[in-house]
Amino acid sequence: MAFEFNPFSAVLLFFGILTLIMALHIYSRANRVVRWFALIMAFSSIWSIGYGLELASTSVWQGVFFVKLEYLGISFLPFFWILFALDLNGMQAWYKKKRNLALLIFVPIVTLVLVWTNNYTLWYFSKVDTVYPKHVNFPVLNFYPGIGYRIMVALLYVMLITGCYLVYKSYKEAKSQRKKRQYHTIAMFAILPWLGDISYQMGFRPLEYFDSTPFLFVITTTMLYVAIYFNNMFDVIPVVREKMLDMINDGFIVLDDKHRLIDFNASMQKFIPNRITKKNIGQYPVFIFKAYPELHQLIKEHKSTKIDLTRNHSDEIYYYQADVLFLNDNNINNESVIIKFKDLSKAKQEAQKTNEQVAELEYMNQLKDRIFSVIANDLRGPIINIAEVLKLLEDKQINKDEFRQYSPSLSKDIIYTSEMLENLLHWSRSQLKGFGLKKEFFNIRSIVTNEVNYYQPLINMKNITLINDVFPNEVGYADIIMMQIIIRNLINNAIKFSNENGEIHITAAYQPKVKQIKLCIADKGLGIDKTRLKKLLNAQDTTTRGTNNEKGSGLGLIICREFMEKNGGRFTASSQLGKGSEFCLWIPIQE
Repeated sequence: MAFEFNPFSAVLLFFGILTLIMALHIYSRANRVVRWFALIMAFSSIWSIGYGLELASTSVWQGVFFVKLEYLGISFLPFFWILFALDLNGMQAWYKKKRNLALLIFVPIVTLVLVWTNNYTLWYFSKVDTVYPKHVNFPVLNFYPGIGYRIMVALLYVMLITGCYLVYKSYKEAKSQRKKRQYHTIAMFAILPWLGDISYQMGFRPLEYFDSTPFLFVITTTMLYVAIYFNNMFDVIPVVREKMLDMINDGFIVLDDKHRLIDFNASMQKFIPNRITKKNIGQYPVFIFKAYPELHQLIKEHKSTKIDLTRNHSDEIYYYQADVLFLNDNNINNESVIIKFKDLSKAKQEAQKTNEQVAELEYMNQLKDRIFSVIANDLRGPIINIAEVLKLLEDKQINKDEFRQYSPSLSKDIIYTSEMLENLLHWSRSQLKGFGLKKEFFNIRSIVTNEVNYYQPLINMKNITLINDVFPNEVGYADIIMMQIIIRNLINNAIKFSNENGEIHITAAYQPKVKQIKLCIADKGLGIDKTRLKKLLNAQDTTTRGTNNEKGSGLGLIICREFMEKNGGRFTASSQLGKGSEFCLWIPIQE
């Protein structure tokens, strides 16, 4: 083949070869996103080299041969451009599907086939001739488009426009100004050659029959190469960095030296009271500092440290930790601030839950030891006494008159034992998993009256005056069996620790603030000092004997407190040594 090189062909060949070398250099060192760009450079260089050889050809058939080489670049440029744009948006999964990739590559392959077989079909170019442009002394090929040319060029432009839209989408979604500038540069360098090609297709040709597109391609790709390697344009190319940060649960914000917002990740949304948007970029983030004034003070004081933060939201408290780091790139006056927010709410809740479980376990172990102690001592003693007296009677070592002398003591032991067993059984039943409350409305006075009648013999024995001031219409809402056990224990305690000719006063009054009925059982008996009362309510002590030497374990008060809490009420106690005690139940009245 003979060539007659001219300035146009020489420039195209020089820049084409230079672009190809740069493309190979980028491809060997860059990541996948930039490698797509390297392929764009490589195929634009093929176009440029082919066009340079076409302009240097000395015959029509030779020029047509190099046109076919050019179309290897022309056809695949839109293909690699759209792959580059998809990768830029993190849409690799789309083109990795074989069907989608086949759809994309179909257009360039069909274009190549039509061009390379045009000598036989004339579908792509209907006619080729030679023209002589003004001001040059060499011929240029002139192609007349066929039906295949119009269809395939339209499809190629669809791919180009789609790629441009994806780059624009990346630009709109970019959070930092730096990334916006990156996408702006990409779009500018990419669109300029296509604008040149569009003007050529529409007949606006400043160089007459010369196509300016390959010239523009090699110039813009060279400029992009400089931007990549001298301005570090792709050092955080864009999706890799964004996807990594957005996958992190911790929130990140970056402030400039004037404390204006310049970047943030998606996780920051949950750490701030107002949703942060791209519109806040470049602004002073008042809403952040207003929510966390202690953080603002830390930044003003120029302290790189960690700080614990709390925020109330929807009646819940959230616990965060902010890690503040000051940067100084040039050691003069370019200090930026990076703030990392970490959510500690779950850890705090787990720690609190663990502490509660530990406390509950300690309480249950303490109560278990208490119950075993009751069974081993308080419960075992009366049963042994009863068994010994019955054995003496059976062996005829005592007569019936002597047995009658023991019967009051035995009666007390039997009553104490039965009450103790009843309390133990009800308490253990309430601790079982799956135990459910059977709450219903009940008349409080009826339950109090029934329990008073149950203990009437003991009341008469001590000649106690019991005043029942509970009105007949007082209605509560709780588990009736539990309420019977609670009231029975409290009346029994009041009788036990009342003196002869003492007084017990039972009252009930509606409490409008909490919408509960406060039922109180007060006596004027022995009383308990505050320290011991606290220990009794926490299962840390046992009670003393009653005024008539009645036995007690202290388990009843624990059951009263637990059963009231299970029913959504409260149990309170107050006492003064030597003056008596008052135990109150706060009973719910509605569901």
